[in-house]
Amino acid sequence: MADRHLHLTGTTAGRLLTRRLGLPRPAEPRRRPASGAVNGQVVRVCGQSPLGA
Repeated sequence: MADRHLHLTGTTAGRLLTRRLGLPRPAEPRRRPASGAVNGQVVRVCGQSPLGA
């Protein structure tokens, strides 16, 4: 949903509409680099479910 709102507010008509409706300007979402590298620690959980499923 945030991407649709961001795309809409990036157009001239969408910007006008969102200002008239009093909607907030969405923040640009932070994305991972295209290389797939992750900065920081990663927790990987493996094994069987305690629910037995």
